[in-house]
Amino acid sequence: MDRLDIDGKPTVHLRLESEEFGWGEFFIDVQSGLLMGTSKKTHDPVTREDATIATRLGKYTEINGVPVPMVFSTTSNGKKMLAVEITSVEFNDSLPASTFASPK
Repeated sequence: MDRLDIDGKPTVHLRLESEEFGWGEFFIDVQSGLLMGTSKKTHDPVTREDATIATRLGKYTEINGVPVPMVFSTTSNGKKMLAVEITSVEFNDSLPASTFASPK
C-alpha cells in the first residue's frame, strides 16, 4: 500500500495479487475515502490481447445520502475506450424483497 496522486488528488493505492486471478489495483481518495479508480491486467475482448484496463471515477454527488460517481472513463493500455457523464440518478426503493430472493 502506498500513496499516489490520481487526477490531482492524493490516494491510497492498494494492489491485490493472486496466482489465479492476476492483479488488481484500487485508488481511494485519502480525504473522502471514495474510490477514484481501478486498474487490472486482463484479456481485452476487443483486441483479443492482454491489456491493462483502467477505470477512473469522479464528480461524486450525494443522492439520498449515497455518494454516486457522476463521471467515469475506461482505458485499455492507455487508449480511451469509454467516457460517461451521468446527468441524473434515481433510486428505485419500491422493489419488493422478493425481487432479490434466490430462485426455487
